[in-house]
Amino acid sequence: MMNYSVKVMDRYFIPNVAGIGDWIMRSAIVRDILIAHPDIEMYSSNKAIQWRNKDVIRCKKRKAINKFGAKRIAMRYYPGVKRTKREDGYKTYYELMRGFTEGQIGRPIPETVPHATLSLFDEEKEKASHLPDKYCVLLAQSKTQFKTWGQENFQKCIDALRGDVQFVSIGAMDTEQSTLDGVVDLRGKTTLSEAISIVHHSKCLLSSVGLGSHLGACVPTVDGDYSRKFVTIFGGKEHPDRLPYENMIGFHSVGKLDCCAKTDCYRRKQFGCYRKNQGLVKDCFKMINPEEVALSVSEIYNEQD
Repeated sequence: MMNYSVKVMDRYFIPNVAGIGDWIMRSAIVRDILIAHPDIEMYSSNKAIQWRNKDVIRCKKRKAINKFGAKRIAMRYYPGVKRTKREDGYKTYYELMRGFTEGQIGRPIPETVPHATLSLFDEEKEKASHLPDKYCVLLAQSKTQFKTWGQENFQKCIDALRGDVQFVSIGAMDTEQSTLDGVVDLRGKTTLSEAISIVHHSKCLLSSVGLGSHLGACVPTVDGDYSRKFVTIFGGKEHPDRLPYENMIGFHSVGKLDCCAKTDCYRRKQFGCYRKNQGLVKDCFKMINPEEVALSVSEIYNEQD
């Protein structure tokens, strides 16, 4: 909790973030700032950030800046992605975001844990009665079409595991998973809190790169640790080394196409794709074999608890 006996030296306002996955990563930086520097106050109008860290003061931007003198702080990682040389390898988004933020506040931000660690509310620790005893969470949607593995590939994976793995599908209701067969379909039927609870009670998780990766790593297991194993489809857009999730199995195609021959294409192009006329699923994602993905999911699912 905030230490009110400490004189506040600096105040910062955290702007709204584009997606929940970005919020999850930024929450780790906020956590470490407040641990290392109790004389800093953090403000945000984003209820998701304030919701999981009660030391962040919920406040509108104009009030935080004009009344309390807070400075706007951006927590970004893409500038670091662009500047990193290929020979330096892949720095994680957390490392790049931490370095970018240190430059803005002029102070070091010591790392406590390599990734975000989401705390749970009491109601999230209770398992909903409509959930199977054992299941794998499926989050097949992607924030952009450049990160999707596609409905057909997910269906092939589900079919290969029919009778072996029970999938529970979460996320927003859209057309991407509209005809997936053999899943407990909860898309569009859960709040974010309920989705976090579903992940909390899951055995494993399968998703395209994005929110699912962060939920799989940063939502604690029923044992209270972060040991959940999960599978992420990266294609050639991003390399798995950009995420510090040691229990993640990442399928990628970096190095297999001319557009991502030496590095993932995210280093050169934040949005879009170099290859034209590919349809919804890009060539680099088409190269990921559903049978190999299904094998990894099955191995995780059937490990002894």
